[in-house]
Amino acid sequence: MTVEQFFRNEFTNKNRDKCFYAHFGGGFDASFFVSYLVNRGIEARFMFSGSMAVMIKIKVNGMSFTLIDSGRLY
Repeated sequence: MTVEQFFRNEFTNKNRDKCFYAHFGGGFDASFFVSYLVNRGIEARFMFSGSMAVMIKIKVNGMSFTLIDSGRLY
């Protein structure tokens, strides 16, 4: 699944205000999300621990979504 497909399929009204977890997604995987969001001018707040994105809060089309690196929960 591409980042584009993920956003299109998951960032919908039925999932508004939901959190999406990715185990250790804050490293390599987050770079694809950061690039996608920035290149499309989508409003996002990034929370980093060192160089790893541990949380990304996204607002798009009046809806909010949160991406969380579950590896940092332990």
